[in-house]
Amino acid sequence: MTGRIAALVLGAILALPAAAQQKPQQPEWDDSYYPYAREGFYIGLGAQFALENFDKDPAIDVPGNESDITADDGGGVELRAGYRVNPYVAGEVLFQYYWGFEVRDRAGALAGQNDSFDGWTLTANAKLYPLLGRIQPYGLAGIGGIVFNEKQGEDSGFVARLGGGVDFYLTDRLVLDLEVAYLFPASPISELQFATFAAGLQYRY
Repeated sequence: MTGRIAALVLGAILALPAAAQQKPQQPEWDDSYYPYAREGFYIGLGAQFALENFDKDPAIDVPGNESDITADDGGGVELRAGYRVNPYVAGEVLFQYYWGFEVRDRAGALAGQNDSFDGWTLTANAKLYPLLGRIQPYGLAGIGGIVFNEKQGEDSGFVARLGGGVDFYLTDRLVLDLEVAYLFPASPISELQFATFAAGLQYRY
C-alpha cells in the first residue's frame, strides 16, 4: 500500500513540468486582446478645413495700412504615415497642404488688393490612446516646420501642433479618422495661428 502511494506521488511530481508547459500563455500585446490596437504601420489620406486666427490688430502687414484688417479661412489636404508602438502610443509624420488663406484691408484704400497665400506644414506627432475599443479617442502633440507662400515671397519657421481626435474602426484595417488641432507658428510668422479640422481614411498594415 505504501509503495502504491509512493508511486502515485512520484508520478504526480514527474507530471508537473508537462502540465506547466501545457498551460496557455497569453502574450501581453496579443492581437486577440487588442484587435483594433495592434502594433504596426499605417498610412492615411484626408481633407481639412483651416480656420484662421491671425493676429489682425495690426500684426499682419498690409502695405499702406496699419489697421482694420480682415482674413479668410482656407482648406487643404493631408498625408500621414505612422507606427503604433503599442496599443496606447503611436508616432507619425503628418504633411498638410493649405490654400485659400487671404488677408485684406477693409478700409477701402486697398480695395481689391488682396494678399492671398497657400502653405504647408510637416510635423512629427506623438499620439496617446486611453481607450482600446472600436472607437478610440486620442490626444496628440507635435513639432515641425511651416511654410507660407505669399505674393511678396515665402515665409517659414517652426510650428507646434496640439490637438486630438477619434479613430473609428470600420474594419480591423480600415479606419475613419476625425481630428482637430491648433497650430502655433514661431517667429517671424507667429501671428499666423490657425486651427485645422480634418477627416480622412487610414489603412493599418
